[in-house]
Amino acid sequence: MRSSVAQTGYFYSDNDVLNKVQSAILWGQADNLMSVPSDCDQRDERKGWMGDAQLSSEEALFNYDMPAF
Repeated sequence: MRSSVAQTGYFYSDNDVLNKVQSAILWGQADNLMSVPSDCDQRDERKGWMGDAQLSSEEALFNYDMPAF
């Protein structure tokens, strides 16, 4: 379960390692999208911590429809 944001960015390469890295990025970002961006969902956080957002916000904007999020 996660917030509903459409994937808008796609990256494919003939390098299998890069494709696996991109897939892990997509899953990692999607796993932390629940109402607000969260840092570590395994820590049972109730409110997102935006300290890491500066590191992942550009990546999220490239991969998902995030402007309203």
